Amino acid sequence: MMKKTIVALLCMAFVLMCVGCREEAPQATEAQGEFTVGYGRANVTPKVPVGLTGFGNASTRISDNLLSYLYLTCLAVTDADGNTVLLYGVDATSSDGDVTMALRSAVEKATGIPGENIMISATHTHSAPEITNPVFQSLLLTGAVEAAQTALEDRAPATVYVGTVMTEKLNFVRHYIQENGAYVGNNFGDYSVSPIVGHTTKADGEMQLIRFDREEKDIILMNFQAHPTMTGGASKYDISADFIGACREKMEKELDCSFLYFTGAGGNLNTTSKIPEENLAESVDYKLHGHTLAQYAIDNIHSLTQVDSGRVQVINRDYQGKCSHDEDGDLIQYVPLVNNAYNSGGAAAAQRAGQPYGINSVYHARAITRRAGGTYGEYLDIPISTVAFGDVAFVVAPYEMFDVNGMTIKEDSPYEMTFVLTTANDGFSYIAPEYAFDHGCYEVDMRYFVRGTAEALVDAYLEMLNTMKQS
Repeated sequence: MMKKTIVALLCMAFVLMCVGCREEAPQATEAQGEFTVGYGRANVTPKVPVGLTGFGNASTRISDNLLSYLYLTCLAVTDADGNTVLLYGVDATSSDGDVTMALRSAVEKATGIPGENIMISATHTHSAPEITNPVFQSLLLTGAVEAAQTALEDRAPATVYVGTVMTEKLNFVRHYIQENGAYVGNNFGDYSVSPIVGHTTKADGEMQLIRFDREEKDIILMNFQAHPTMTGGASKYDISADFIGACREKMEKELDCSFLYFTGAGGNLNTTSKIPEENLAESVDYKLHGHTLAQYAIDNIHSLTQVDSGRVQVINRDYQGKCSHDEDGDLIQYVPLVNNAYNSGGAAAAQRAGQPYGINSVYHARAITRRAGGTYGEYLDIPISTVAFGDVAFVVAPYEMFDVNGMTIKEDSPYEMTFVLTTANDGFSYIAPEYAFDHGCYEVDMRYFVRGTAEALVDAYLEMLNTMKQS
């Protein structure tokens, strides 16, 4: 309670501080009459030491080194009627509803851009502080205003080009089939029981790109799906943007562009595979991995297709997600087996006890206990958003979505190109598809919502996209 009070006071103080700067800030209508795009960025790296999340409890994993800076980037898009949307990407593990609301309020007061037209997506690096950490949140609020003002001032007429690139050996489905028919994953299961013979599904290796061609510096947006976990782990204490930082560095150096990265639907995808021959040579190196990802884009950036820029549209809704409670009764009795576990050994203990799921950490066990205890009530609101301009659309999705659901959205969307941005605006944990419930995996163990929620959300996003397209 004390932590939430401190965070709330920080947010309130910052918002009040921003009120006085509204009249001097650039307004959305300044660029009225043409389609314009601008870019802004702020360094939001906290000083060492600070607690890191992504692997267990941030109160015990305290950073002792800065490996790479954490940035908050901002894309400002304004249509010919003066309507503006701001898309933020931040090097953080996840988003949070209260932080999103505080950021929207601060930026709206400073710039005049409506809060409902402001979106924030985390890159999902596992080597950053909790986004609700008061120090980190203060840096985000200050940086969000700074980046928005820079992006609005930077706006210039742009031609929009989009395209896709198929990558190889840069992401993998981290769920495997053993020779004996059992399912195991990177973070759960006993690998000694039977050899791994393949993956449960094929990974979405598609990279999506937008190039905003401007007279001055181009702006390039990349959407790719994979867990940025290469520089982190339970025993690693580096602040890092992971492979995304290395990708950003190479893109900006080689193309002299401004770069934004948004994490796609990759809740089930890692950057390395348990099947060694599938991995890119030396891919355990985060710099090589990020540079290789960038090279795919660099090699294809001038072969993208021009599309219509059109008008800015935004839809925000709340989807009522039914929470999981009763069906976990048989799971809770196994929590003591893994209460001190932080690796596959805990999952193996659960397996030996006849438990079909692979719980792998204290954090997951506590999440299950809270959920089964009814802490979240019968329903939780899931804030869902869609954004579009011309032939381009964005699905702004909280929580972690699996690639199969992201691929369905991209394939069934009425737009020329649809980007799925996850860990956005709110929510930590997974929204797993039907098949994951049948396989049993820790993403299902960590869930807040019942079976079928992922598929219902896909339908909701597609309905919102069709509504925008037809209006």
